[in-house]
Amino acid sequence: VTCPQRYTPCRSDFLSISFGMVARTALSLATAVALLGSLLLPTSRAALDDEEVLTADDACTDGSEQCELSLRQLRGELRAAAVSAHTASNSDDSSQGEEDTEEWDDAVYGPFCCQSGGGQGYSDPTDIGATCYPTAKAELDGYCDAPRTCANDCNGTWVAGFCGFAAEGKEGSDVCKTALKGPKSLRAAQDSPCATTAACGGCNGTWCHYKKSPNW
Repeated sequence: VTCPQRYTPCRSDFLSISFGMVARTALSLATAVALLGSLLLPTSRAALDDEEVLTADDACTDGSEQCELSLRQLRGELRAAAVSAHTASNSDDSSQGEEDTEEWDDAVYGPFCCQSGGGQGYSDPTDIGATCYPTAKAELDGYCDAPRTCANDCNGTWVAGFCGFAAEGKEGSDVCKTALKGPKSLRAAQDSPCATTAACGGCNGTWCHYKKSPNW
């Protein structure tokens, strides 16, 4: 296109420049989105080789140092945010584990009397020890906290303990703690041959106690 000398620059020059700017802007946005997606993947994905992560830098054409600098800064900020979030998550999990350990260590465990007042003192008659309501447990070292008085004088059920089994894949962990907090299948049924201190060991189980501390 030939433009008269009095028009500088001409329409074709503006169109060429505008399309070029639009194309470069769209390419930079697409690169930023792709980079964001790659950095928000799980930690294992974020640990890929730098060559794979840095391929987004190649999208900066025409030797634009500003473009490359912006992408590198964005990458650094997003990666720092991802690492921070991952660290915070691990910290929360660790804190929860410490709370569970403290709760387990501070509680009193042993045989107890589960009393029934106006209704049942438990929610599952086949698993009284695990489902006895905290308020239904007899006072520690009180009159009802003994097998001879629990049933006759205190309208309760004496719970001696339970035979716990190790969870699959957790053989080295605390059997009683795992069995008590885990599914019912990790505790021998009350009417099973294994539900006594004498037979539990022969069933490859460990004799355990429930939490006996009442909660009034």
